[in-house]
Amino acid sequence: MTKYLKFIVTVAVFLPFWIVADNPDSQNNQSDRFDTIHVNKFFPEGWAVLPAINPALPDTYECLELTNNELLWGTREDLISIKTNQSARIYNPLFLISYFSELCEENSTTIKNDNIIAQLIKQHNISSMNIKRKPLGKYSLHHLNLKRVNEATIYFAWLGSTQEQSGLTVVMMPCNQFQKNQKTWNNFITQTKWLDEEHFYIAKGLDMHEGYSFYKKNNAKVKVNAERRMSDGEVIYKIEPITDKTSFVVAKSEVTKMKSAWKNNEPCLKIMGVIVNKQNKKKEVSKAVITILPTDVEEFSIANDKSSLEQKSRNFEDIVFLECKK
Repeated sequence: MTKYLKFIVTVAVFLPFWIVADNPDSQNNQSDRFDTIHVNKFFPEGWAVLPAINPALPDTYECLELTNNELLWGTREDLISIKTNQSARIYNPLFLISYFSELCEENSTTIKNDNIIAQLIKQHNISSMNIKRKPLGKYSLHHLNLKRVNEATIYFAWLGSTQEQSGLTVVMMPCNQFQKNQKTWNNFITQTKWLDEEHFYIAKGLDMHEGYSFYKKNNAKVKVNAERRMSDGEVIYKIEPITDKTSFVVAKSEVTKMKSAWKNNEPCLKIMGVIVNKQNKKKEVSKAVITILPTDVEEFSIANDKSSLEQKSRNFEDIVFLECKK
């Protein structure tokens, strides 16, 4: 096991990868879709990057954060074992994910600094290497099976773009069951797909529907309804906490237009403020920006959230400071 970890850490220094995910189907009206996207399960908040993916991994897999640039994916049992003893036996494949800020795809067929592959072959006694490329949106997925002399196959994947200079590497550390290794790796490569913008918003905690949005941050969740009166364009909104002991303090709100490719140029309401959660005797205070696509109505049907609308614009930091002191 130790030799695999040493090999993986060495290989991860060389080639990058931006992973990708399924586009989940919409669920019932008036319900959020956070549980259908698993990005946050495998990429903890505050890590180097939140890629637009839903990793195609077994349901039993979890994430162990090693550093700000490295993660391990695997079953809880294997992660606990490997954390306490790097030589421990694992019963399922493990994935090492590493972030790099200066590696990219040179063109549609070549990886920048392609001479690294030759170095890998020489330094790690690799007998054969099969590189395949799969287009994924504006990115390209390169996946490799590296066969070392007298040793098991090492599974490696990279996804990058000619437009960006950063990416991730994914290296799978196999267990001693060849068929399980092949199945886990093949599922990851074939079933992981790029998230479109709508579902990437959901991955980031913002689930937008026509007339309302759900917003989730850590253990707190709120719902915001918004309506726009057609006669004069006035917009009103109402914020409803979904989780217990949750509140939202508004700093300011503004009517603007969507800047993303999805719903481009459509009118939207942005509410900036602080979301507060006091569950389990622990208080969490976080900055938040919620976007809502208001419903056009002849007359308003929701109660005007006057307590929020009448507040003057305030500074984020001031609100965070005051809420943390309470």
